[in-house]
Amino acid sequence: EEEKLEAIRIKEEKKEQQRQAQIYKERMAKAERARLVQLEEATKLKEKRLKEKKAYDEYIEKRKIEKQKEEEEKRLKEEEERKLKEEGEQEKIT
Repeated sequence: EEEKLEAIRIKEEKKEQQRQAQIYKERMAKAERARLVQLEEATKLKEKRLKEKKAYDEYIEKRKIEKQKEEEEKRLKEEEERKLKEEGEQEKIT
């Protein structure tokens, strides 16, 4: 009789250990999935920030080129006006 009870107890303990092991595996798998989701979200956020930075850098570079072009046009216009003024003064002298 005692041997039967001991065998039953051992069998129940083994079942409980297996159940606990299964719970542990499920929790570990769930934690791993959550970690992968967070990693994916972080990667997407990083990619988004890189795209935004690239777009901003391109905008700044475009504005820089436009400003240089405007300054060059202004300089050429002023130079042309100065030449015309000098020619007009030369004509007055002669």
